[in-house]
Amino acid sequence: MIRTTLIGSQPEFEIGILRTGPDTFDSTSPSLNHDEIKKTLHDQQRINIENQLSVGLDVVAEGEMGRVDKKGVGHAYVSYIARFMSGLTSPFHQFSPSDPPLIITGRLSDLDPTIICDDWALAQSFSDRPVKINLPGPLTFATRFTNTYHRRLSECSYEFAHILNEQIHALVERGCKWIQLDDPGLTADPASAIEFGVEHINVALKGVPAATEVIIHLCRGNEYRLGGRDRETPSEPYYLPLAERLSDSLATGVSIESPHEYSNKFHLKAFGEKNIHLGIIDVNGDFPSEEHMISIIRSALNEIPSQRLFITPNCGIKHLSHKNAKKMLVSMVSAVKQVNLNLGF
Repeated sequence: MIRTTLIGSQPEFEIGILRTGPDTFDSTSPSLNHDEIKKTLHDQQRINIENQLSVGLDVVAEGEMGRVDKKGVGHAYVSYIARFMSGLTSPFHQFSPSDPPLIITGRLSDLDPTIICDDWALAQSFSDRPVKINLPGPLTFATRFTNTYHRRLSECSYEFAHILNEQIHALVERGCKWIQLDDPGLTADPASAIEFGVEHINVALKGVPAATEVIIHLCRGNEYRLGGRDRETPSEPYYLPLAERLSDSLATGVSIESPHEYSNKFHLKAFGEKNIHLGIIDVNGDFPSEEHMISIIRSALNEIPSQRLFITPNCGIKHLSHKNAKKMLVSMVSAVKQVNLNLGF
């Protein structure tokens, strides 16, 4: 049976909140005191999970509710964990809100893994279905920050892979069974990905129990705008050069964006026996009809069995309104249900 899930970030609320420590928070609403911010975050997470459950998703997303960083727009999915370890500091001057809010100035160490564990546990408390939490992959983390300490990119990536391993094991000990590593750096820098990027993913996953689902998201970059993508049509799917290496990795699944020009052939067998999380909705453009989604799903079933297929949007949806997000997800879940019904499920 085909299942449904999401990539990560969910629609934001009017009040944005950033968790900055074990019991410290920033808010876009300066009038809120500490206790009010905590209650607001609790309520937002409850609504976020309830919204996902209401559309019938099989695996829901923690949603990055406490990661609204107005000082580093677009970087919070990477910089969030960086706030809870040593080796990074705030820059003397941030030229643009699009600049990372931290720089690497020393060895990466001393992670406090309880904060992200608490984030997951709060989300899971509102759901009887598994909740997936997102973390940045090693190569993406290493490429995102200005670095005045490490001489080589691979050194930083390797160091963070060990930090990531510590965080993943802490999550598993708390009961988390679904973890996604967002690693667009693998596709943005394929040379480094082949040289050490996938190897460092294996470092991050060393010793993780086989029952834990760990998915690698091969993102092409969410541009946070509607109107589609302005890209040349490549000669082959963007993820294909990494497929063989990821097929031998310790990850249990791979999340890919479906370039619709390949809707008749995805080359999914190149990933071996991995579960495939297939994005079928370009969240930067017009949403496809249910009929189009059903056609894409059926094409994918020509390559892998239904029990290894998950259907998702292409990327995070925090830039969508709650109304549009729900409309999109209702349509996606409906398309999957129709295909499952025809399969006898």
